[in-house]
Amino acid sequence: MLLHPRDYGFAGTDVPLESTTQLLEQMQGVLQGKSSELMLTAIWNSGFYLWRCGVCPDLPTGFAQAEALCVRGAVIQKLEEVKKAIASRQFAHQPS
Repeated sequence: MLLHPRDYGFAGTDVPLESTTQLLEQMQGVLQGKSSELMLTAIWNSGFYLWRCGVCPDLPTGFAQAEALCVRGAVIQKLEEVKKAIASRQFAHQPS
């Protein structure tokens, strides 16, 4: 399967990765739902997987769902849930 982002309205350039600090800031912006080139990349990738894994019936719906999850804060909320779950497991398995 070969998909071209521009065929789905994702015409843009590759996001330059200039420094780790800048990348982390850009990633935080995506998690906070801030519009950016990196946000478009995240929507493209996550929308594809939502469709491919059967969560969404088609690719455009996957993109719409991915964008909605980012914008309404569901992605950052899930990240926090995962971080808490990992922390509680690590704490529970520490030797006495």
